[in-house]
Amino acid sequence: MGRRRFRVLSVRPQDGYLIGTVDRFDDIATENEAAPLANQALRSLRRYLGAIGTNLGESRGAVGVPANAYDLSMWIAAILAVPNRQKQELLDLRSTADRLQREAGLLRRAEVVHAAWT
Repeated sequence: MGRRRFRVLSVRPQDGYLIGTVDRFDDIATENEAAPLANQALRSLRRYLGAIGTNLGESRGAVGVPANAYDLSMWIAAILAVPNRQKQELLDLRSTADRLQREAGLLRRAEVVHAAWT
């Protein structure tokens, strides 16, 4: 997983390579708000994965679940079984707290759908 976020502003060919101009940015700092949301999203993820027969284990380190809210939000976005368009919408969010809230909602909806079909 990359460490720096950026938006591609322009791309041009040069000497057989594509050269880009980028704007680097970080998430809006909301760590105090994001920590409880990370726990909520992790609980939703455990319930969802349990419903489909996958287990994260009790400790976050059991399968490499990220410990901090930002990394967890990116990890959940990467593993969610949603169309790429929805994943991109999650990744485009500039707030970790907003991303975690949206992911928790998607996970809850997935649980409901799964329960309706089992």
